[in-house]
Amino acid sequence: MTNFPRLLLVAGLLAPVLVPAAMDGQLRSQLLNLYNRYNAAIQAGKLDDALALRSAEAAKELRAGIKTASDRQGFLDFSKQTIPDAIEVKHGTISKGGSKAVIHALVSKKLPDGAIVRAELRLDYAEENGAWKLIQPTFGPDPDKVPSCQSESFDPIGAYADASNTSVGGPIVRVAFEAQYTLIVVRVADENNCVFAPNRDELPKFGIAPEALVPYAMVEADGRKHKSDARKVWADNLKVQPEE
Repeated sequence: MTNFPRLLLVAGLLAPVLVPAAMDGQLRSQLLNLYNRYNAAIQAGKLDDALALRSAEAAKELRAGIKTASDRQGFLDFSKQTIPDAIEVKHGTISKGGSKAVIHALVSKKLPDGAIVRAELRLDYAEENGAWKLIQPTFGPDPDKVPSCQSESFDPIGAYADASNTSVGGPIVRVAFEAQYTLIVVRVADENNCVFAPNRDELPKFGIAPEALVPYAMVEADGRKHKSDARKVWADNLKVQPEE
């Protein structure tokens, strides 16, 4: 591909890609109900009931940190503030072994002043002794407010600094297979970076399975920084791992 000279991409995905299984609707409903039961116990001030729904390790760590009555009330008060009014599931997977599950969602909550706040939410679950338990709810930013590259347009190699040597890594937000290139939007901490790689037809020649480039898969890219846009990267090396 003429737009990607001297490019060496390594993925380690020449073997068949092993990915977690998509979550079926019944399990998704079961796990969301578990999260709702946890929130209901928190709302009712029943901390012990709530902790009984958490994984053994998570409950042990929480109990170690909330020993006094003041600590317990503080945890309840804080947790109540995080209970969403609405939850929209975006993605769910279950591990190959079937003992771990993850739900990604977009949640919203109305504040006392009437403002509506939105956030990403990751719910991690583990199956223990035949029952699903909530490991951890992890809140992220409003996806519409995450800083990103100035422009997603493709720029030729001359727009990138040869000696910049930058690395980015994180979950894939979105992939666009264009005629001349592949755009991979990657969440790096609290911002999105635009990583540019060869087009879909060229990717297998560099050891990249196009079907591996899906939202929530993990990407590590080494390459060159754009001269004027710090969130744009020209990938010289790319590694892709399925979502865990």
